Amino acid sequence: MTILGKKQMSEEDIKLNYITPVILDGWKGHVTMETKITDGRINISGNIVARSKPKFADYMLYLNDGKPIAVVEAKDNNHSVSHGLQQAMTYEPEQSTKEGALKIQMSNTQLTSMCKHFASIPQPRKLIFIADADDTSTNKELGSESGFKVWGNNVYSFTIPVPAHRTDTPKICIEHYYSDNDIKTQVEINGVQRRIYMGNEFDSVGISVDGQLCCVDRNSCGPDKIRIIDGTSDKRVFCIQGDRKTNLALPKMEFADRVLGNSPEYSNIDFSSFSLIFDIINKICDQ
Repeated sequence: MTILGKKQMSEEDIKLNYITPVILDGWKGHVTMETKITDGRINISGNIVARSKPKFADYMLYLNDGKPIAVVEAKDNNHSVSHGLQQAMTYEPEQSTKEGALKIQMSNTQLTSMCKHFASIPQPRKLIFIADADDTSTNKELGSESGFKVWGNNVYSFTIPVPAHRTDTPKICIEHYYSDNDIKTQVEINGVQRRIYMGNEFDSVGISVDGQLCCVDRNSCGPDKIRIIDGTSDKRVFCIQGDRKTNLALPKMEFADRVLGNSPEYSNIDFSSFSLIFDIINKICDQ
């Protein structure tokens, strides 16, 4: 009997012979296949309205609470990894403003559950889970005095260490690794100047210090809060005397995309604080 080589296998062959067995052997939570994640984009051209084809994920992995935490995209052996990554990028995290599909929320509590889950079975390579340091209830559970926590079975976790310029405000997320000047750099989007805003730029009811702006996300506002305002439509910042529908806040995902894409506005951004994270990763790799 002649067995097809990988190059001759279809995507379904690859899934059946390689991907599905590995997932079923290693993942103890719920798994679904060909899961519908969007009804399809609505396209309008003149008086014609049409809907694009719905999107399906090859595999969806769930924790015990039924929440999806991971998507696995399969490709045949004639496509590179980048093809799968490009497709997976249409499945946006919850704070994204892009029209997407699956909205995945990942809190530190869920990250802790993932660590416990993966540590329950042997892992062939090191898995490192990195969490923001803004949740005191889980900081100790995900980290340790040595800088990282060893869960066993090649699973490790740590909360991001506090850089020197944030020692006075240690409850930080990853964006706080940049300086305030870098974070607040303005970018023009569709003729609107937008930037990242921080909670301490507003009072406790969401009014800016100069009285000109209002932040909808009041829970993140206050003189003692440095939380990043997500900048999504339900957490927007608008001009009180202007169009209240015009969002002046830049979403965190848009900020990250522009930094990653070497956007000219961020060409001189300082990444030096991130060495703290890589130092811990190197220590874990040396274990």
